[in-house]
Amino acid sequence: LSVMQDRLQISKQYLADDGMIGIAIDDFEFTNLTHLVSDIFTIVGKAVVRSNPAGRSTSKGFSLNHEYAVFASRSGPLAVGYSERNQKQIERYKEEDKLGKFEWVNFRKHGGLRSESYPMYYPIYVSKEGGIRVPKMSWNSSKNEWDVLEPKRKQETELYPIDENGQERRWKWSLKRLIDNPQETKLDVDKDGDLAVYIKSRMPKGGIVPGTWWDDKLYSATDWGAKVLKDLFGEHGTFSYPKAPKLVEKCLQTMNYEEADTVIDYFAGSGTTAHTVINLNRLDDGRRKYVLVELGEHFETVILPRIKKLTYSENWKNGAAQPGKGISHFIKYFDLEQYEDALRHANYQDSDMFATADAYNSYVFMRDTKMLGAISLNKPANKVNVDLGKLYSGIDLAETLSCVTGKGIKRITKQAVEFQDGTTSSLTDPDWELIKPLVWW
Repeated sequence: LSVMQDRLQISKQYLADDGMIGIAIDDFEFTNLTHLVSDIFTIVGKAVVRSNPAGRSTSKGFSLNHEYAVFASRSGPLAVGYSERNQKQIERYKEEDKLGKFEWVNFRKHGGLRSESYPMYYPIYVSKEGGIRVPKMSWNSSKNEWDVLEPKRKQETELYPIDENGQERRWKWSLKRLIDNPQETKLDVDKDGDLAVYIKSRMPKGGIVPGTWWDDKLYSATDWGAKVLKDLFGEHGTFSYPKAPKLVEKCLQTMNYEEADTVIDYFAGSGTTAHTVINLNRLDDGRRKYVLVELGEHFETVILPRIKKLTYSENWKNGAAQPGKGISHFIKYFDLEQYEDALRHANYQDSDMFATADAYNSYVFMRDTKMLGAISLNKPANKVNVDLGKLYSGIDLAETLSCVTGKGIKRITKQAVEFQDGTTSSLTDPDWELIKPLVWW
């Protein structure tokens, strides 16, 4: 709980006003998580994901087939992103006119009742010879119903939105909309052989609102999370319970992740978020970015090789690249030394290296012996020389100075780094005052 709470509170600082946070969680911590998220964010919605169709065995109780996806915003409700239709949903719209694809649906609103909207309850005259005719009417506010001003003709049948059980329901459209759009209607027979009014239901543009039950087979961690890593690395067991890329893609779509946005994943796992972003950019030449944070020791063996392989090709099998499309990609990564690691190198001892007028500070301070190996004191010149390359081979000094100063890099040469505010710093003889916070703390 403390780990989740800490990460959630920090992440809110980086979330855009129109951004969304998405969290995958299983049953064990779902209740605790939702309470934490509710305290810090505004929950937008929750979905149940069929992540293990075959079921994960437990010693007692049920076989686990699902997990959850929880979505939240900074302070208020946000519109979620549309999802793509599956083939079955697309095939529903078999008809097409100049305005696009549509299907014919009964004009009576399923589930709607007369009491919900009295003006949507009115008669329609129909006949096989004359088709659909709307009689003249006027609204009677005292009775809360339409007064019909025109009787039906001999061959006509009067239709009201009354279902097969005799319950009064309502039409889908208002009276005015029905009168104004005769080209969107037709007369046909229903499943019982009775005359009924049908209207064109068009395929909405931009996809559909995501539901709360996600059961696509591509979301299976077992079949598509582990399989993807098996194809990339040529062996099973590279990482336990990796997420399926299509599930992460679905989450990003729901969070309205667009072609120039940045996503932060502070439990990076096997790097599935990076995998998904790279493939999305490959599809539409987008400029999406990602930031991954991971405490595990598998960065060098799983995450980084995965990113490198995916930029080379999107298709892999048994660890070998298959014909595919490469993509230009730039990645920058930091290896942060843990506080405990630094303490192991620190020691207390008497030294005149950093002698000061303050006797306490001259005697008691923490020195990192590893860091001391990177510096030398030139007493005659009253100067401290720093060579961070003795700490780590290939250290990026320009990036280190950027992090220490908090300044963005504008340009790098062999001799110096120029920051975005116009200031520069030497790379061959770095300023001791800038490096000192890394050594003396």
